Amino acid sequence: MVLERNCFMSLLCFMIQQIESANEVLPLYPLNAEFARPSWIFGLNSYEVIQSDEQKTLIACSYRQSGRSYLAIIDVIHSSLSLLDIPFTDIQDITSGSNCLYVEGASGLLPSSVAKVTLNDEKSAGIDFQIIWSSSPDSLKYGSYFSLPELIEFPTEVHGQNAYAYFYPPSNHDYQASSEEKPPLLLESHGGPTSEARGVLNLSIQYWTSRGWAFVDVNYGGSTGYGREFRERLLGRWGIVDVDDCCSCAKFLVEIGKVDGTRLCITGGSAGSDKDYYERSPINFVEKFSCPVILFQGLEDKVVPPGQARKIYAALKQKGLPVALVEYEGEQHGFRKAESIKFTLEQQMLFFARLVGHFDVAMRSHHSKSTTLTELAS
Repeated sequence: MVLERNCFMSLLCFMIQQIESANEVLPLYPLNAEFARPSWIFGLNSYEVIQSDEQKTLIACSYRQSGRSYLAIIDVIHSSLSLLDIPFTDIQDITSGSNCLYVEGASGLLPSSVAKVTLNDEKSAGIDFQIIWSSSPDSLKYGSYFSLPELIEFPTEVHGQNAYAYFYPPSNHDYQASSEEKPPLLLESHGGPTSEARGVLNLSIQYWTSRGWAFVDVNYGGSTGYGREFRERLLGRWGIVDVDDCCSCAKFLVEIGKVDGTRLCITGGSAGSDKDYYERSPINFVEKFSCPVILFQGLEDKVVPPGQARKIYAALKQKGLPVALVEYEGEQHGFRKAESIKFTLEQQMLFFARLVGHFDVAMRSHHSKSTTLTELAS
């Protein structure tokens, strides 16, 4: 493996020298797709040089195109690409083994998993796919309840510019809603902001869709996965483009008759930039608050300190708007305890049911000692 990688690096160095002499940059394989990932986390790998008995220079790679991941083998010498047929539609990480690849991925039905992809002798195709680890091994038993993501494209506030989202309709084979009633919508604005909503099995999303809600996960301008031009829409315009695109997505779903325009809710995590923090942060424009808000805060969060959530809560309470604050001891930026995640979902459902959905929810009535619930103020 070391020898093969060294051979590849020698060839690559030779190619770079030739390109530099001509003052031009040439791709190993031209394709309108994203072969890299945002360098937020160490250790992620989107390509591997693989061994070949025929001494070819082959690269296993994953790339994103039109909201989907693909796994492929690139032959550098012949500048050709061979797709590997696997059930993952989303790939996070790959690494090579003996005559195989190990792939971390997921799909609309498969939870985050690690699979072994055995290659043929020519290393040009997969001959076996086997999941060797799954984050939710029992999830397929409940597949009849799952709502599958539908990639949608919708117009934005900027004429000629579209954005993307994954739409999940309500799905529960035990119940059928009236044909005359449109479902409420919960819209997710992903964190980052230069991250990406991915159409994979997410049990938190299924919590909503199995209970009669429609859910949409928005890839607003600035998200990865749709090319450099799309990602750069957010440069200098954080808090404007992303907000406008989320609103445009909700309006689009109302206009095409997918959801109830009188029951629209939004949820999301952290996303922002220090330069524009003051002039675009909601806490500095309390007079413009006009809708109910529920806040969830880890008391050990170093990225978004608890004091910020408390200030927003106090401002909304003083204005007389419905607001609630849930604080978790031992949680940081993003909750990791199963109990916290479950309680957050339940409290969101109760909050929305009371103030937007106007329906009752059967729910457990207690919470842990490590959770502080500041009661709803209105």
